[in-house]
Amino acid sequence: MAARTCWAGTAAAEVFDIADANSLPGGWIGYAVATSAQGGITGVSDLTGLSQAVTVGASRRIKITVRVILSTTVVGTAWLKIREGSTTLGTSRVALETTGGAGQMSVIAMWVGTPSSGAHTYKATVDVISGGGTWTSAVDVSPENDAFILIEDIGPSS
Repeated sequence: MAARTCWAGTAAAEVFDIADANSLPGGWIGYAVATSAQGGITGVSDLTGLSQAVTVGASRRIKITVRVILSTTVVGTAWLKIREGSTTLGTSRVALETTGGAGQMSVIAMWVGTPSSGAHTYKATVDVISGGGTWTSAVDVSPENDAFILIEDIGPSS
């Protein structure tokens, strides 16, 4: 974007063209919310409802954020992963300890990168790595506790 010599709204003439527009973040390009809880997670499992197909523009940087609530009734460790196909892009580790009940934690994973232009499908998975037992991806219908995947265009890659 050209250097500004005045504040917005005070210029006698200012031209904003496509090159300027392409230098700005594009905003969210994909969003999905889980609508039901998922139980029975014992190994590597895709999280139901947390997959999103998007089209990425040429030379764009994107940010993917995944948030879920994970719970288990045994002491254990799991990874929340952001994946494209079988490729892991970002991870967040959660270790839960229980004392006579279920352990529960809100977990967030993020990834920033510059994928190739075109169609991509991103998803959230949970990989239980220790402690055995069965994990659950909980769903809370209140907006502050939604389980979601959000894909944002955060600007040009250079």
